[in-house]
Amino acid sequence: YALQDTKTPLSVSFASLIINITTALLAIFKFNLGVFGLAMSVSLAGVFRSLALTVILVKRIKLQNTLADLVMPMAKMVLAALIGGLISWLGLRSLDLYLIDTTRIGGLIILSAISALLGLIIYFCFCLWFKIKEASRIIKFVQRFLVWPKSASTPVELPPFPQ
Repeated sequence: YALQDTKTPLSVSFASLIINITTALLAIFKFNLGVFGLAMSVSLAGVFRSLALTVILVKRIKLQNTLADLVMPMAKMVLAALIGGLISWLGLRSLDLYLIDTTRIGGLIILSAISALLGLIIYFCFCLWFKIKEASRIIKFVQRFLVWPKSASTPVELPPFPQ
């Protein structure tokens, strides 16, 4: 959109929609995959849209070093997400089987929160380990808000309270 071209993303999104509808209908009615087929069709359409827009963007801005500038950071993030998702799922399964009673809504909420937090922490740790620039930027951004301002740490004398 910043390249002053709204037609290309619209066209790619329309093609992605057609792919989504077609694969969903095939997955449900031809292959009897049910909800899994719907999830697969949405994922395939999303992957198509992402790849198509990325290829178009690379051609338009003429990246010199596409592998180092675009592909490697994206591959590192995908790998970190896969590892974080796997560990999150394993944690969810383990906690569900052995520790948390999920027959009530409270247990489900606690299980979901712990699993999501575990996956997020693992993802972020792997992003730092893979030296992804955006992860260190997030840390610097958070540190700016966690550092207590000096003006707030010095005591301020208030005038006496009127009686």
